[in-house]
Amino acid sequence: MRPVEYAEVSASVSFRQAFTMLRRRYLLILGMTVLGSIVGLFLASRTPATYQASAMIRLAGERQTLTGAEEAAPVLGRTADPLLSIVELLRSRAIAGVVVDSLGLQVASRTPEFSFEDLVRVQVDPRAAGDSVQLVFGESEVKATRGERVVTAPYAQLLNLGVVQFAVRSNPGVETATLGIRPREQVIDGLVAGLLVSRREFTDVIDVRYIAEDPRTAQRVVNSTVQAFQTLNVQWARERSRRRREFLAEQLGQTDSMLERAQAELSSFRSRQQLASSRDALAAEQTALLALDARREELDADRQTFSALLGRLKANDEASRAEALRALATSPAMVDNPAVGGLYQQLLRYQVRLDSMTTGPWRASPNNPDVVQLKSLARTTQDQLVQAVSSHVQAIDARVTALSGLRQRTGASMQILPAMAEEEMRLNRRVDALANMGDELRRDFQRARMAEAVEAGDIDVVALAPLPSSSLLSGAVLKLILGLALGLMLGMVLAFVLEALNTSIRRPEDLEAVLHVPGLAVIPRITSGPRNGQS
Repeated sequence: MRPVEYAEVSASVSFRQAFTMLRRRYLLILGMTVLGSIVGLFLASRTPATYQASAMIRLAGERQTLTGAEEAAPVLGRTADPLLSIVELLRSRAIAGVVVDSLGLQVASRTPEFSFEDLVRVQVDPRAAGDSVQLVFGESEVKATRGERVVTAPYAQLLNLGVVQFAVRSNPGVETATLGIRPREQVIDGLVAGLLVSRREFTDVIDVRYIAEDPRTAQRVVNSTVQAFQTLNVQWARERSRRRREFLAEQLGQTDSMLERAQAELSSFRSRQQLASSRDALAAEQTALLALDARREELDADRQTFSALLGRLKANDEASRAEALRALATSPAMVDNPAVGGLYQQLLRYQVRLDSMTTGPWRASPNNPDVVQLKSLARTTQDQLVQAVSSHVQAIDARVTALSGLRQRTGASMQILPAMAEEEMRLNRRVDALANMGDELRRDFQRARMAEAVEAGDIDVVALAPLPSSSLLSGAVLKLILGLALGLMLGMVLAFVLEALNTSIRRPEDLEAVLHVPGLAVIPRITSGPRNGQS
């Protein structure tokens, strides 16, 4: 006989079962959802309204345009994004500290009916903290009490309480109010945490936002932040320019002093050498030396020529002497030496007269007194010409000797002139380098002075924050949605718990689970309906 197999009862809940359960318990779920919504709505109504103010700034580079300086030469290959740097600077505690001090944000109202915006000209000692001020408002004046100090002043007049001073705009409509003084660092932390700074992609524009319960507070915080950053940006740039100007002024003074010493050394060197320029002197000496060598070679050639002519003039051969005389006639020395030229012309005249008397059909006899006289004069003139040529050769020798001495002296000076020229060149290079450096430093110094005087920075305020006209609903809506969701979830959980605790049998599976007997059939529900003619 085959044993009976029991159907396993599944512990999981099917979608149909869950849907059936939700349908049976929908009133409970709906009630819990409504209850959660009511709680969320109550919490949302208790949440104070918040306002967001937004300002816009951009990286304009106006200072660089005005000063003409090409800023920001790359430092060690830095690749930082300047806009991200500006974002971080806007979030810095330095900017937040300036805003806190300028607006007096250390003072906070502990009375909900009295707003901080009813105070003007608030100034707080940054070291003050943990103190309180009691205000009593009258019809035309306000009384402030801090410890044992009591000050009374009309509205809009300054109340000086020592570490804190402020003025009340007008009667706020309440009788009393309490002001608290918070620690400065705590206020700065809150401002830094609440300030929202973001850049717009692919632009040089940055948005600055702040959320506060009072719209005027949000507006003042945002505008004070961007204005403080713009002012500090100008101050930082001018401070950098001032330090650069002072550094350049110091370097310029040192360079001018070094230039004066270098110029004095150059002047002293030229005074000792009695030269305006060693380079020019060296060039002149080289030119003179070349001229001396050329002149000496020319005189040597003349000496050789005239020595040869002198030897031929002293020869006994008439033909050689005649040829020597003809060579002497074409020599350049005839122009340079008038004595030789004059004697040669005189000898030539005697020779012409003698030839005219001793030639022709009516020539004179050799014993003719005139012929004898002309021959005697010709020989005398020829002897004088030989002596003149000899004297000319001696003069050439003397000139060659003098040129040799001058050549030696010039060569001696040439030995020291290169060293002098090198020393002068070194001094000149030093003077030129210091002069160029001084000119460069003066240009940079003038740029630094201009940059220090420029009242502009690299940040432009495109738009200050307007007064927010509508509050933000994000906090209230979130609380309402959370209440609705929590009510719905709690209703569903309670519905499942009640279903689990209910032991009544509604399904065949429930019966099988209780009896541990498999169901063989399900008897349908019998209802009384209209008969169709069959029994």
